[in-house]
Amino acid sequence: MEDHQHKFLLFVMGILSVGATLLGKLSEHDAPLSHPAKIGLSILATAIMIVGIHYTLERHAARQAARDLLVRCELALGLYQPDRYFRGEAFYDEHQRAYPSKGHWLRDIYWVVIATWIGFLILIWA
Repeated sequence: MEDHQHKFLLFVMGILSVGATLLGKLSEHDAPLSHPAKIGLSILATAIMIVGIHYTLERHAARQAARDLLVRCELALGLYQPDRYFRGEAFYDEHQRAYPSKGHWLRDIYWVVIATWIGFLILIWA
């Protein structure tokens, strides 16, 4: 799941990077964008961001559901019960039951792309 999300983030960053390069080349040749072109690029970049945020949140929810299912299977197998597999201790510690709530950085990494999007909009309108 993480691999798909990373590929998508790199794809979005690539789109914005190509757009920024194009804007840089246009400004070198004193060919400013028309107002409708700026609006169109802004709408396109915003749509990409909205889809990206939705995709990231959906992936995060799926990741948490898969992790929750894994912990439920571990509970059903008795991996958290002392003396079930090892004398005097459990196979897993209790703190590992919080595994489904971990991995928020995979969701929060999208803020880097949002910062890039803001920079792209600044380049368009500057």
